[in-house]
Amino acid sequence: MGVELFLEIGVEEIPSRFLVPAMADLRRLTEGKLGEAKLGYDDLYVTATPRRLVLQVDNLSEQQADETVEKLGPAWASAFDEAGNPSKQAIGFAKGQGVEPSDLIEIETDKGPRAGIRKHVPGRPAAEIVPALLGELISSIPWAKSMRWASYSERFVRPVRWLVALLDGKTVDLAFAGVKAGNETLGHRFHHPEAIKVGGLNDYLAKLKDAKVLVDYDARRAEIARQLQDAASRLSIKQVDDEALLDQVTGLVEWPVVLIGTIPEAYMGLPAEVIITPMRAHQKYFAFENSGGGLAPHFGVVSGLEAKEPSVVIAGNERVLNARLADAKFFYDEDLKMPLFERVEKLAGVVYHRKLGSYKDKLDRMTTLSGWVADQLAPTQKSALERAVLLSKADLLTQMVGEFAELQGVMGREYATRQADPEPSDVADAIYEHYLPKSAGGELPKSELGALCSVVDKMDSLVSCLAVGLAPTGKGDPYALRRQALGIIEIVTNRQWRISLAEFVDAAIQAGLSVTKADPAAVREQTLEFFKVRLANWLRGQGIGGEIVDAVLEIGFDDLVETVSRAKAVHAFSQSGDYAAFAAAFKRVANITGRQEVGDVDPAVFQDESEKVLWDAFQSVREDVGALTADGRYQDALETITGIRPKVDAFFDNVMVMAEDERLRDNRLGLLANVKSLFSQIADFRRL
Repeated sequence: MGVELFLEIGVEEIPSRFLVPAMADLRRLTEGKLGEAKLGYDDLYVTATPRRLVLQVDNLSEQQADETVEKLGPAWASAFDEAGNPSKQAIGFAKGQGVEPSDLIEIETDKGPRAGIRKHVPGRPAAEIVPALLGELISSIPWAKSMRWASYSERFVRPVRWLVALLDGKTVDLAFAGVKAGNETLGHRFHHPEAIKVGGLNDYLAKLKDAKVLVDYDARRAEIARQLQDAASRLSIKQVDDEALLDQVTGLVEWPVVLIGTIPEAYMGLPAEVIITPMRAHQKYFAFENSGGGLAPHFGVVSGLEAKEPSVVIAGNERVLNARLADAKFFYDEDLKMPLFERVEKLAGVVYHRKLGSYKDKLDRMTTLSGWVADQLAPTQKSALERAVLLSKADLLTQMVGEFAELQGVMGREYATRQADPEPSDVADAIYEHYLPKSAGGELPKSELGALCSVVDKMDSLVSCLAVGLAPTGKGDPYALRRQALGIIEIVTNRQWRISLAEFVDAAIQAGLSVTKADPAAVREQTLEFFKVRLANWLRGQGIGGEIVDAVLEIGFDDLVETVSRAKAVHAFSQSGDYAAFAAAFKRVANITGRQEVGDVDPAVFQDESEKVLWDAFQSVREDVGALTADGRYQDALETITGIRPKVDAFFDNVMVMAEDERLRDNRLGLLANVKSLFSQIADFRRL
């Protein structure tokens, strides 16, 4: 039977965003330190509230296992002379190990017999190990920001105010930053500030629940969600899903109490985002929607205590929200007085980057690039795309976006449709959608115009930044260029746009050449390599193996849609029983021919029947494979090629390709080069 190890670190309020990473770090560090200490256990329990980090180790070994330690010294032959007297090497080794030379034994090794010793090392009790281990554990938790306090040298996210450390119910001799561990914790700061004696995890959880602290993070999160759902049901409305806010609020309270307030009718005519954003960003309020999907005139606030008069707390939150929404309405009304178009020229005074000019300069580059993109993909959308691009950044100068940067694009769409002379709805939607996707795998533009505007913006940002030396580094990607490239890949492949990536890059380079003054060839090479790495990572993220990705990209990736189709086809084919033999045979073909192009083959030069059989087999499938490849049916093409694989094996079994006779050698290489041509437009099998 093992023992239970319990640790609670009591602190001043930890920032909410630090809690989840801290729990993961505490678990990881505990696993590592117990492993290093060679102490076994059954399970770990880690949780947190704003005022405490909690760790429980179940069934911890009471002591380390005994060990037999082997130490090797000099070779046995050189350790003793013929008379059995120890050499200087043996004497020195024995002294270093704290034994006599006569205690040395002969130990067999892979390099022959060696002089050495075997020591029995008894395992140390867990009670001896745990105090130092816990101290190291507390000190090792990595925080994005940490602090010192008073005169202590130790650092932690916030000042540590109490510690509970118990091993098998007994207090562990542990201290950190002047705080000595005991068996007393504290309850809720206001409901139960008195000390509480605890004897272990179950006792601790039960007593703290009575003291108005719901310790378990997941249980607290679920309780908030339940209370929000119950409140919404009573009002016949629905809570707007907001997992990020739910996580944030879970890290702000120890005893959640959901209260429902009312949004004044005077503000309900504002766009939903104008109401929700200040509620969420400033007040951490939850929004609700009615049965029709519109914003309901209610909000949910999660209080951290049970108020004697909840109505007073609700009224206070309503007053705060009323002030916030009054500001938002003022910003909104003022912004509507100036059409978006009138703000465009003012963007000349807003710096995009000191090396790339203003936002107006960026719009000029985007406008030029949009003409090329429209010609390639949507000629009928050319004027609409130019208009959407022109207005895409205008809302950056609005008061609303100045207050809430996360509303850029959102407010552009709203103002475009609500201004005195509204823009067409597709242009308004494109202003919003050109920021999409906002993350890997995020929402993509729904409209064609929005997708076009998005790739124009992203390609300009990517190429321009690379052209002036703003490439991402291992330390970070401050201009989100990886996300820009990934966004282009996701949009183009989602839309199935057949567009030359290299030509797209060239068009962006030319659009910005007057500003960047860069070497077009160098920027082109750098940008395409940047795309290649992003595309490779994205394909691997789709579950396609690294070798297959490398083999497919080696052929080229100028047409993203075609490249993804090839990768998926090879991946699907790799799941079949024929793949291993196929890959081995055709990798051999690719390796021996290298970069040799298809050449003339003279059947009259054949000397072995296997040469003729392979040539005939190649001829029989060549047209079918070519047609399938041209039609993008790459998996069908690979399955067709599989039919001649036995002929390839027979050829290699019976023929010396690199014959001394130059004519014979060239003919055989030409035959293999023709065979390679069947799959050379799908993947480079040398990479497999």
